[in-house]
Amino acid sequence: MAISYLVQHPDVAERAQQEIDAVVGRGRLPTLDDRPCLPYTEAILREVLRLDTNTVLSVTHRCTEDTFFRGFFVPKGTLLIPNIWAANRDPAVFEKGDEFVPERFIDARTGLLKKKDPTMAFGLGKRLCAGETFSRQNMFLYLAALLQNYSFSAGDDGYLPSEDDMIPGILVTPKSFWVRASERP
Repeated sequence: MAISYLVQHPDVAERAQQEIDAVVGRGRLPTLDDRPCLPYTEAILREVLRLDTNTVLSVTHRCTEDTFFRGFFVPKGTLLIPNIWAANRDPAVFEKGDEFVPERFIDARTGLLKKKDPTMAFGLGKRLCAGETFSRQNMFLYLAALLQNYSFSAGDDGYLPSEDDMIPGILVTPKSFWVRASERP
């Protein structure tokens, strides 16, 4: 879905490409050592993970004691199913939570990536996905290398998936779509 967002927001793709060109250049592929110097590219990944959490609902939990939560009584033993999709779009946390805005993860004063990432794409706490670090590193390397070398546009049919087109299930996935990748000059 990252590529779909970049096709829909070419200004975002261009800004990331400028950042990659300035930091990495074109003579080598980006590495994990470049990651701290590519905050906008990292912000794109955070925003994609926030908007397109493929596991909408998290691992179930059980309430361990009678509890009141936001005025509701939750009895001990109640099965709780966290809604990651809703948490990642909570308007109390994310202004314009339904919009693609990678800049929300950049500190406006310093231009650096904000340290706190309130998204829950990989869960949180003791239930945090063990593969988060590996996944984020690989997504960064793939996205940075793709942006460094290619520009993207919609396929011949012009179709790009929207939130309304997702295929529901345990994992939420987009319908198939075509994207044109053109080598950057």
